[in-house]
Amino acid sequence: MVELVRAAGADVRKISGGTSYRSGGVMVVHPLGYWDQPVPVRVETAPEGAWDGTGYDGRGRHWDIIRLVPDAAGMVPVTRGQWSELAESDRAVVGGGGSSKSEDGAVHFGRPGADRKSDISGLLAGLTITVPPVVVTRHPALVALLRERGLVSGDCRVIDHAGPDDVRGQDVIGVLPLSLAALARTVTEIPLNLTPEMRGKELDLETLRRIAGEEVKYMVTEM
Repeated sequence: MVELVRAAGADVRKISGGTSYRSGGVMVVHPLGYWDQPVPVRVETAPEGAWDGTGYDGRGRHWDIIRLVPDAAGMVPVTRGQWSELAESDRAVVGGGGSSKSEDGAVHFGRPGADRKSDISGLLAGLTITVPPVVVTRHPALVALLRERGLVSGDCRVIDHAGPDDVRGQDVIGVLPLSLAALARTVTEIPLNLTPEMRGKELDLETLRRIAGEEVKYMVTEM
């Protein structure tokens, strides 16, 4: 299970579920580097779960599977105190059998900017969230140029082809059909001054430095 997830470009965090020989706990499937630089995510439960046959006395352990899916309108890890002040619709807890106790290994999530249940000033003050853009391109040199210009970091998501679920509510860098651009929060284009001879060819970074203009950001609205 863990090897398959990592081969797919994600990672797994295991949260123990207790001492029962059949209770493995929770496996949290999350983007690489998520716990060091969290971004808003949807907390989703995978109904199938997973079975580890190498557990206690060879009988194995059952693990619940939780997916953390990047989502600009999602939640971020918060402290137990911050979590307790949020409405049920604006919070989630992973681990410990769904318990809210802090000593059972549970991880608490809350939606940034959500209304508090009580008037505690600055509950989420200072919580800065940076959501990396989605880069849509099949050209490695363009990704290198974006990193060189400081437009993306090393952990940005790069995809060859985008669908609605890839761009909805996201900041996107690349060229999209208008129907997809209307779903994105913003779309940033790097205009390229291509000659006829360059079209259809894989260009290197040095060439892109010469022909790439300044980035242009768009917000597309469907009428």
